[in-house]
Amino acid sequence: MRALSRSAKNLRGNVLDADVAGPLCRLLSDPSSDVQVHAAAAMCNLVLEFSGVKEALLASEAIRHLAPLASSMVSELR
Repeated sequence: MRALSRSAKNLRGNVLDADVAGPLCRLLSDPSSDVQVHAAAAMCNLVLEFSGVKEALLASEAIRHLAPLASSMVSELR
């Protein structure tokens, strides 16, 4: 998902159709910090201004899931 979210073409088509907001939010609570890092990175790519997925992520309360990561002991999550 992280690699797919780097492409504007994919963001306008395939990724929007896949409804990834919910699963990515759930991955932010995964016990593995590696999974959390990759999910957060994908979300950061998806909330770019030109992304149609941005609205879906905001509607799924992605910010509520991302905010606690700002105080994480894992530097990649901060």
